[in-house]
Amino acid sequence: MTTTLDQFPAFLGTLYAGIIIGLEYDLFRIMRLPFRSVFVIAFFDFAFYALAGISYAFMLLRLYDGAFRLYTLFGAALGIFCEQYFFSALIRRGLHAAKSRFGRISKK
Repeated sequence: MTTTLDQFPAFLGTLYAGIIIGLEYDLFRIMRLPFRSVFVIAFFDFAFYALAGISYAFMLLRLYDGAFRLYTLFGAALGIFCEQYFFSALIRRGLHAAKSRFGRISKK
């Protein structure tokens, strides 16, 4: 019999999977920056959603033997939120600051 305490480490696993999916999103965001074609951007979006679905399915298979639970969806969404609004935001601010410093140095 599975108790609530047995499910907490699995919830942390879904949180981790959400962070991984958020990192995948950042990777695809960086890869599609140089392109302006709607078709290329749509291809990258499709590839991201396919990879995110595979990552989520792998997480379900690994942690729960493929059983879907509502809290797994909540945990993954919470992980994506944390990655996008905390980790990724810090990285983007740092890259933006480095870009502006590099721009000032190259103008001199």
